[in-house]
Amino acid sequence: MYAGEVWRATAASDTAEFILYNGETKRCVWAGDCVIPSTLPADKGFWRRLFASRESLPSVAYALARGDTVLDAVLVYRNGELDLTGALKDLDAAHYRIVLRKLHGSVPPVEIGFDWKPRSPVPLAVAITPGLYELTAVTPEEASLGPAAVLITSPATFEDRNRDFEEARKFIDTAQPAVSALARRQFLLMVLDSAP
Repeated sequence: MYAGEVWRATAASDTAEFILYNGETKRCVWAGDCVIPSTLPADKGFWRRLFASRESLPSVAYALARGDTVLDAVLVYRNGELDLTGALKDLDAAHYRIVLRKLHGSVPPVEIGFDWKPRSPVPLAVAITPGLYELTAVTPEEASLGPAAVLITSPATFEDRNRDFEEARKFIDTAQPAVSALARRQFLLMVLDSAP
């Protein structure tokens, strides 16, 4: 929704949570119409990209299951190797099956075995194209950890995309009042999906 628009509940149980440009949140419950206030965008790269380039919501389904140990992240792909540290840094050392499913297009998922060593991480050798992916790590016991959303970038764009994502993460984590875990996840997924 955009500033000045009106959200209307369609059922008595409807609730919506909006994150405003200035970091405030607005919760609307079924009690009539809810007007989204006008605010100016903060001078942040992720805001400019997120709202300057979109007339509608991104096409990615943002209802990905939330994993506690695989993290949403920006990852760098260099010379046929993918650095998974940002997404796997909270996992214990083990041999995982990594599943990467591209969220735009009809590319088959990539599945590959990977020995993750958090104290001395090495990149994953894989043939993949940059873009937005769903990443799942499957344990030796066949437990699926994740999925997480990861933006795979080239070395030329990694620093800017990662900085914008970390700024967005810090912004949403300090929003007052605090936002729900679902709203936080939706926001971060939109930021990842808005990268050029």
